[in-house]
Amino acid sequence: MAGPATRSTSTTWRRRSRTWAGSELRACESLVVQILRHLAKLAAGGRPQPHAGWRRAATAFRLSLARRLTPAIRGRLEAGYAGLWRDAARLAAADFAADEPDFTPTPPAEPPFSLDEVLDLDWWPGGEG
Repeated sequence: MAGPATRSTSTTWRRRSRTWAGSELRACESLVVQILRHLAKLAAGGRPQPHAGWRRAATAFRLSLARRLTPAIRGRLEAGYAGLWRDAARLAAADFAADEPDFTPTPPAEPPFSLDEVLDLDWWPGGEG
C-alpha cells in the first residue's frame, strides 16, 4: 500500500517533470527566435562583412536546438511560430537600427521561412551555400 511519502514523491516528480518540460520548451523557443533573427538579417542583406558571423551563430543555435528538439516540442513550436517570428523580426530590426542606421529594412509581418527551413542545417535564405 502506498503511503503518504510515496504519493508526495510521485506528485513532486510529476511537478518537476512538467517544470523541466516547460523550461525545455522555452529554451527551444529562444533558440528558434535567435535562428530566425540571424536568418532575417542574412535575408535582408546589408554589408557583407557580418554575414559569416550571422551564419556561424545561426548554425550554433541550430545544433543546440537539434539536441533538444522532441516531437512534442516541435508541435508546440509550430503552434507558436508566428509569435516567435514577430519577436525575431523585432530583434533583427533593432540590430540593423543600432549597427547599420543607414540600412534599416522592415521585416515582413509573416514568417518568410518555414520551421523546416529553420531546422535545416544546410538551408540558407536566397540559397546561400
